[in-house]
Amino acid sequence: MSRSIKLLKYFVDSVGVNEEIIRGYVRHQEKKDRMEQQQLALD
Repeated sequence: MSRSIKLLKYFVDSVGVNEEIIRGYVRHQEKKDRMEQQQLALD
């Protein structure tokens, strides 16, 4: 495998990992926001 193809594969793989990290963060923030809204509704 040529060096440029290896670098491209690494970049694509790391983009996929970053995308999953961002998706997980967004899901966590949405859950946190819902919990905070529910708490405010109870006050």
